[in-house]
Amino acid sequence: MGRMAAKVRQQILRIGKMRTCPANFSKRRVLARKRGFTLVELLVVIVLIGIVTAVILPEMRGTQGDAQLRAATRKILNVCALASSRAVTLNQDQVVRIQGEEYFLESARKKKDGKSKEPERGKFSSKITVSILQIPQEDSKENEAQEPTSDSDNSLKFFSDGTAEAKIIELKDRDGFGLKLRMNPTIARFRVSEISRE
Repeated sequence: MGRMAAKVRQQILRIGKMRTCPANFSKRRVLARKRGFTLVELLVVIVLIGIVTAVILPEMRGTQGDAQLRAATRKILNVCALASSRAVTLNQDQVVRIQGEEYFLESARKKKDGKSKEPERGKFSSKITVSILQIPQEDSKENEAQEPTSDSDNSLKFFSDGTAEAKIIELKDRDGFGLKLRMNPTIARFRVSEISRE
Protein backbone atom coordinates (compact mmCIF):
# COMPACT_ATOMS: atom_id res chain seq x y z
CA MET A 1 0.00 0.00 0.00
CA GLY A 2 2.88 2.29 0.64
CA ARG A 3 3.99 1.90 -2.93
CA MET A 4 0.61 2.77 -4.29
CA ALA A 5 0.29 5.80 -2.04
CA ALA A 6 3.65 7.02 -3.29
CA LYS A 7 2.53 6.70 -6.92
CA VAL A 8 -0.67 8.65 -6.22
CA ARG A 9 1.31 11.38 -4.47
CA GLN A 10 3.68 11.69 -7.44
CA GLN A 11 0.79 11.99 -9.82
CA ILE A 12 -0.84 14.69 -7.66
CA LEU A 13 2.42 16.61 -7.54
CA ARG A 14 2.80 16.29 -11.31
CA ILE A 15 -0.74 17.65 -11.87
CA GLY A 16 -0.10 20.50 -9.45
CA LYS A 17 3.07 21.46 -11.30
CA MET A 18 1.21 21.46 -14.61
CA ARG A 19 -1.34 23.92 -13.25
CA THR A 20 1.23 26.36 -11.98
CA CYS A 21 3.64 25.94 -14.87
CA PRO A 22 4.20 29.26 -16.76
CA ALA A 23 4.33 27.49 -20.14
CA ASN A 24 0.88 25.99 -19.59
CA PHE A 25 -0.44 29.36 -18.37
CA SER A 26 0.65 31.15 -21.57
CA LYS A 27 -1.07 28.46 -23.67
CA ARG A 28 -4.32 29.20 -21.87
CA ARG A 29 -3.89 32.92 -22.47
CA VAL A 30 -3.38 32.36 -26.19
CA LEU A 31 -6.50 30.19 -26.33
CA ALA A 32 -8.51 32.83 -24.45
CA ARG A 33 -7.35 35.50 -26.88
CA LYS A 34 -8.38 33.49 -29.91
CA ARG A 35 -11.92 33.16 -28.57
CA GLY A 36 -12.86 36.88 -28.53
CA PHE A 37 -12.12 40.37 -29.88
CA THR A 38 -10.19 43.09 -28.15
CA LEU A 39 -11.75 46.44 -27.38
CA VAL A 40 -9.50 48.15 -29.94
CA GLU A 41 -10.66 45.78 -32.69
CA LEU A 42 -14.31 46.47 -31.84
CA LEU A 43 -13.75 50.25 -31.84
CA VAL A 44 -12.03 50.11 -35.25
CA VAL A 45 -14.98 48.21 -36.74
CA ILE A 46 -17.50 50.67 -35.24
CA VAL A 47 -15.57 53.65 -36.63
CA LEU A 48 -15.43 52.06 -40.10
CA ILE A 49 -19.19 51.40 -40.05
CA GLY A 50 -19.76 55.05 -39.06
CA ILE A 51 -17.61 56.34 -41.92
CA VAL A 52 -19.33 54.13 -44.51
CA THR A 53 -22.77 55.20 -43.21
CA ALA A 54 -21.81 58.89 -43.36
CA VAL A 55 -20.73 58.52 -46.98
CA ILE A 56 -23.71 56.45 -48.18
CA LEU A 57 -26.59 58.17 -46.32
CA PRO A 58 -26.63 61.42 -48.36
CA GLU A 59 -26.65 59.37 -51.57
CA MET A 60 -29.64 57.39 -50.35
CA ARG A 61 -31.69 60.55 -49.82
CA GLY A 62 -31.18 61.58 -53.43
CA THR A 63 -32.14 58.11 -54.56
CA GLN A 64 -35.41 58.20 -52.64
CA GLY A 65 -36.35 61.63 -54.04
CA ASP A 66 -35.47 60.48 -57.54
CA ALA A 67 -37.60 57.36 -57.12
CA GLN A 68 -40.61 59.43 -55.99
CA LEU A 69 -40.18 61.79 -58.94
CA ARG A 70 -39.99 58.92 -61.42
CA ALA A 71 -42.98 57.18 -59.81
CA ALA A 72 -45.08 60.34 -60.18
CA THR A 73 -43.96 60.62 -63.81
CA ARG A 74 -44.99 57.02 -64.48
CA LYS A 75 -48.40 57.67 -62.94
CA ILE A 76 -48.95 60.69 -65.18
CA LEU A 77 -47.78 58.85 -68.29
CA ASN A 78 -50.07 55.90 -67.48
CA VAL A 79 -53.16 58.01 -66.80
CA CYS A 80 -52.56 60.07 -69.95
CA ALA A 81 -52.14 56.92 -72.06
CA LEU A 82 -55.39 55.61 -70.58
CA ALA A 83 -57.15 58.91 -71.31
CA SER A 84 -55.94 58.89 -74.92
CA SER A 85 -57.01 55.28 -75.38
CA ARG A 86 -60.45 55.91 -73.85
CA ALA A 87 -60.99 59.02 -75.96
CA VAL A 88 -60.43 57.05 -79.17
CA THR A 89 -62.24 53.89 -78.03
CA LEU A 90 -65.34 55.61 -76.62
CA ASN A 91 -65.28 58.41 -79.23
CA GLN A 92 -65.54 60.85 -76.35
CA ASP A 93 -63.07 63.52 -75.22
CA GLN A 94 -61.28 62.79 -71.92
CA VAL A 95 -59.72 65.21 -69.43
CA VAL A 96 -56.86 64.62 -66.99
CA ARG A 97 -57.07 67.20 -64.21
CA ILE A 98 -54.38 67.75 -61.58
CA GLN A 99 -55.21 69.41 -58.26
CA GLY A 100 -52.47 69.51 -55.65
CA GLU A 101 -51.38 65.94 -54.89
CA GLU A 102 -54.28 64.31 -56.75
CA TYR A 103 -55.12 63.67 -60.37
CA PHE A 104 -58.48 62.87 -61.95
CA LEU A 105 -59.46 61.22 -65.22
CA GLU A 106 -62.95 62.12 -66.39
CA SER A 107 -65.08 62.48 -69.48
CA ALA A 108 -65.06 65.94 -71.03
CA ARG A 109 -68.84 66.04 -71.50
CA LYS A 110 -71.65 65.09 -69.19
CA LYS A 111 -74.26 62.46 -69.96
CA LYS A 112 -77.66 63.50 -71.34
CA ASP A 113 -79.28 63.29 -67.90
CA GLY A 114 -76.80 65.89 -66.60
CA LYS A 115 -74.89 63.46 -64.43
CA SER A 116 -71.32 62.47 -65.12
CA LYS A 117 -69.51 59.31 -64.12
CA GLU A 118 -67.37 59.53 -60.99
CA PRO A 119 -63.83 60.40 -62.16
CA GLU A 120 -60.98 57.99 -61.58
CA ARG A 121 -58.58 59.33 -58.97
CA GLY A 122 -54.95 58.88 -58.09
CA LYS A 123 -52.41 60.47 -55.78
CA PHE A 124 -48.81 61.66 -56.01
CA SER A 125 -46.27 61.87 -53.22
CA SER A 126 -46.68 65.03 -51.15
CA LYS A 127 -43.00 65.79 -51.82
CA ILE A 128 -43.61 66.28 -55.57
CA THR A 129 -45.16 69.41 -57.08
CA VAL A 130 -46.91 69.08 -60.43
CA SER A 131 -47.91 71.95 -62.69
CA ILE A 132 -49.34 72.12 -66.20
CA LEU A 133 -48.12 74.86 -68.53
CA GLN A 134 -49.78 76.17 -71.68
CA ILE A 135 -47.52 76.22 -74.76
CA PRO A 136 -47.84 79.51 -76.70
CA GLN A 137 -49.40 79.37 -80.17
CA GLU A 138 -46.76 78.90 -82.87
CA ASP A 139 -48.47 80.92 -85.62
CA SER A 140 -46.81 84.24 -84.78
CA LYS A 141 -43.06 84.90 -84.59
CA GLU A 142 -43.24 86.90 -81.37
CA ASN A 143 -44.84 83.96 -79.52
CA GLU A 144 -41.99 81.61 -80.43
CA ALA A 145 -39.63 83.27 -77.94
CA GLN A 146 -42.21 83.27 -75.15
CA GLU A 147 -41.98 80.90 -72.21
CA PRO A 148 -44.88 78.56 -71.48
CA THR A 149 -47.47 80.10 -69.17
CA SER A 150 -49.26 78.49 -66.26
CA ASP A 151 -52.50 76.74 -67.17
CA SER A 152 -55.39 78.11 -65.11
CA ASP A 153 -57.47 74.90 -64.87
CA ASN A 154 -54.48 72.52 -64.58
CA SER A 155 -55.99 70.07 -67.03
CA LEU A 156 -54.98 68.23 -70.18
CA LYS A 157 -57.60 67.29 -72.78
CA PHE A 158 -57.46 64.23 -75.06
CA PHE A 159 -59.65 64.27 -78.17
CA SER A 160 -61.53 61.40 -79.84
CA ASP A 161 -59.44 61.70 -83.03
CA GLY A 162 -56.29 60.60 -81.13
CA THR A 163 -54.83 64.07 -80.61
CA ALA A 164 -54.39 66.12 -77.45
CA GLU A 165 -53.80 69.66 -76.24
CA ALA A 166 -50.24 70.94 -76.58
CA LYS A 167 -49.12 71.40 -72.97
CA ILE A 168 -46.13 70.83 -70.72
CA ILE A 169 -46.29 69.05 -67.36
CA GLU A 170 -43.52 69.90 -64.90
CA LEU A 171 -42.73 67.73 -61.90
CA LYS A 172 -40.31 68.94 -59.21
CA ASP A 173 -39.16 67.54 -55.90
CA ARG A 174 -38.15 69.53 -52.82
CA ASP A 175 -34.46 69.48 -53.76
CA GLY A 176 -35.12 71.29 -57.05
CA PHE A 177 -34.71 68.31 -59.36
CA GLY A 178 -37.43 67.90 -61.93
CA LEU A 179 -38.76 66.36 -65.11
CA LYS A 180 -40.56 68.05 -67.97
CA LEU A 181 -43.18 66.16 -69.99
CA ARG A 182 -43.87 67.91 -73.31
CA MET A 183 -46.99 66.74 -75.10
CA ASN A 184 -46.82 66.10 -78.83
CA PRO A 185 -50.41 67.08 -79.73
CA THR A 186 -50.47 65.16 -83.02
CA ILE A 187 -49.85 61.71 -81.54
CA ALA A 188 -50.87 62.45 -77.90
CA ARG A 189 -47.55 61.21 -76.48
CA PHE A 190 -45.00 62.86 -74.19
CA ARG A 191 -41.32 63.59 -74.59
CA VAL A 192 -39.60 63.42 -71.20
CA SER A 193 -36.61 65.62 -70.36
CA GLU A 194 -34.83 66.66 -67.18
CA ILE A 195 -35.13 70.17 -65.80
CA SER A 196 -31.86 71.78 -64.75
CA ARG A 197 -31.58 72.32 -61.01
CA GLU A 198 -32.28 75.87 -59.86
